[in-house]
Amino acid sequence: MNNKAEDILDISAEDIVGKNIKDILTVWKGNIALDEKEMPVAKMFKTRQAVYANIKDDLYFKTFSGKKFPVGFAITPLEDERMMSAVIIFWDLTEEKNLDKAKNSFISIASHQLRTPLTSLRWISELFLFGDVGKLTGKQLEFMEDMHKGSIHLLELIGALLTISRLEAGRATIDPVPTDIADITKEVIKQLKPQISSKQLIIQFKPEENFPKINVAAEFLRQTVLNLISNAINYTPNGGRIDISFKKELFDKKEYALFSIKDTGIGIPQKDQKRIFEKFYRADNAVAVIPSGSGLGLNLVQSIVAMWDGKIWFESVEGKGTTFFFTIPLTGMQSKKGEVKLFV
Repeated sequence: MNNKAEDILDISAEDIVGKNIKDILTVWKGNIALDEKEMPVAKMFKTRQAVYANIKDDLYFKTFSGKKFPVGFAITPLEDERMMSAVIIFWDLTEEKNLDKAKNSFISIASHQLRTPLTSLRWISELFLFGDVGKLTGKQLEFMEDMHKGSIHLLELIGALLTISRLEAGRATIDPVPTDIADITKEVIKQLKPQISSKQLIIQFKPEENFPKINVAAEFLRQTVLNLISNAINYTPNGGRIDISFKKELFDKKEYALFSIKDTGIGIPQKDQKRIFEKFYRADNAVAVIPSGSGLGLNLVQSIVAMWDGKIWFESVEGKGTTFFFTIPLTGMQSKKGEVKLFV
């Protein structure tokens, strides 16, 4: 153990010799202490694979002196003929965590301040469009329609930002109920029927029969399905095809619902694939098709899927299409009373 580790853990290297690591520190996920079997070091010895964590994992070390701090780490195996050991490299993320909180607070405050005047603009523009304040000329009507569309677009953008910041901060309200994935998907497809028809797309939905309901927050699931199918529609040329399906799958000996949306669209260029879930990031070919996109949809979906301990990934070839996958544990999710429900 180096000097920096001694300072951070409030213990000398001499004092830890012969001790079990659980007697030196405990690992927490937010405000919940991890079970001994869930400790990162235990996972490394079990899998014989390196274990990593960063600021998004929301993990903390708590020392014997009571000091608790956010942490990132890399725990790697060191094995020879005699024994297997672990090399632990960790870093204190307190400063990064504080900056992240400040960022989220700024987004939340700024967004709230913007919502009120934008909502007023939307209502006023609707009064003009519906003729409640007199008849408009052709040019006036055109300008008012642009104002109305712009206000709605900005409200949706602010809603997405607020939802993402609350999810990342763990302050979202979760009200899980037994939910039929097929029903949610059918509702979304029905809602998007005008866009599907206008592009003459073929939509094939193949749900697994007799699929059990999952205890999940229905509004969050609906938003996930809506965003991914909307993207498939937006980036698939006229006359293309979208295949939607879900089925049971085993991952790490645990049952999940595996949902997939496959399109014959423009695909994601290889150079953009590593960044596609970043806030505000959009591939060049996506910008060419829809210049006004926000680049928040996939980041929001990623945050939602992480909330119920699922995973999201994709397979894509530029010019040939993309398939997005996400999982939901069949055991569902726990309820949580946070500060806010879904905004978008």
